[in-house]
Amino acid sequence: MANELRVFLESQRRPDAATPATSRLAVFVEQLLEYAELSGTQQTPGESFDPRVLFSEIVAACKPVAEAKGLQLLTDCLTAPTSLLGNRARIKKIAQLLLENAIDYTPEGQVSFGFNFSDGDRWAIKVGDTSPGLSEADSAQLFNGDPIATDASADRGLGLAMARELAKSIGASFHTMTQAGRGTHLEVSIPKMSA
Repeated sequence: MANELRVFLESQRRPDAATPATSRLAVFVEQLLEYAELSGTQQTPGESFDPRVLFSEIVAACKPVAEAKGLQLLTDCLTAPTSLLGNRARIKKIAQLLLENAIDYTPEGQVSFGFNFSDGDRWAIKVGDTSPGLSEADSAQLFNGDPIATDASADRGLGLAMARELAKSIGASFHTMTQAGRGTHLEVSIPKMSA
């Protein structure tokens, strides 16, 4: 079933077949399929990966979308070590969902994306934007796991909800600062694993 759905989704991405609504729906369904696959897999004890390479992959995937919207994408991964232990696939999906969400909901200005490392026992994925932000009520609803349905977008907040659940699955904590009219800043604090 999943393979047939992916074939259909690819057919909807063709310029001659897709409308903006079907394209958005196709992306949304694909994200749900990826989330289902990732959440259904066993938590690995930790694989070694280069966070700089992972960071570059995420930026390469998201930068064209930001540029097409006229957004400035600020990136920072300068202090990254050459190797980390962790669930690379889940970490990548969390970071990509957060960055894609920031780009989607920022009409103008900039989006910042970084991996932040310190000498402590945790490291962080940080995403900030100049979006309109969320009201206190919408923020509470969203970060309690309930998507926000609006006339403009029935799926607002689902990417953040998926990222939050994936973060929990790897022992990470999810922090947000958002205020209507002042943008949103998200941080996922991930425990460093030892070999």
